[in-house]
Amino acid sequence: MERIYFPSFDGEEISLLLPRPEAAEARPCVVFLHGGAWRFGLADSYTRHVEYAVSRGAVGVSVEYRLATEGRTVPHCIGDCAAAVRYLQENAAALGILPDKICVCGESAGGHLALCLGTPAIVADPMARPNYIVNFNGAVDLTGRLNRELFGPCDMQTVQPDEWLEKYRAGGRGLAASAGRAGQRARDPYARPERRNHLPLRNRPAP
Repeated sequence: MERIYFPSFDGEEISLLLPRPEAAEARPCVVFLHGGAWRFGLADSYTRHVEYAVSRGAVGVSVEYRLATEGRTVPHCIGDCAAAVRYLQENAAALGILPDKICVCGESAGGHLALCLGTPAIVADPMARPNYIVNFNGAVDLTGRLNRELFGPCDMQTVQPDEWLEKYRAGGRGLAASAGRAGQRARDPYARPERRNHLPLRNRPAP
């Protein structure tokens, strides 16, 4: 596994992990974006996924985007991921990648970032947008009722994920109030009817 360094949108250096291609011909590329609430996680956590993609005949990549900590916000994460896709596009020939066959897969916060890459209103540069997107349980709506109940008003341009975590841990609303109550069960009004009696108490009023 090789770590490649390149400049992000603001000139800061970031990196990605990928095995050097052995095949002589160009192949599709599968890019993985790790989860972790935008403030945790490492590209190394997806090395097995990268290796599996390679075993299936693709070029596997895991992006080490900068986390939304130390004054950085979610747009920094998005910008880093967009810069990674652009780097792969611009260096497709050297990396053995088919530039029109780049798929970005993301999990949790990484799923949100993957979706942002495919949204022209967020990522205007077509060279920084993938051809395909796979979202593994990523956030898709940060403005809806459930998000407001859990975290309150949200501006993704300025929000610090730490603020959400503090509200989550404080309890009183949303999931945190019951997270540590072992064995406590109740009907969850937000779950499908057949699953409502099997999920933990959420401390949310019925809709």
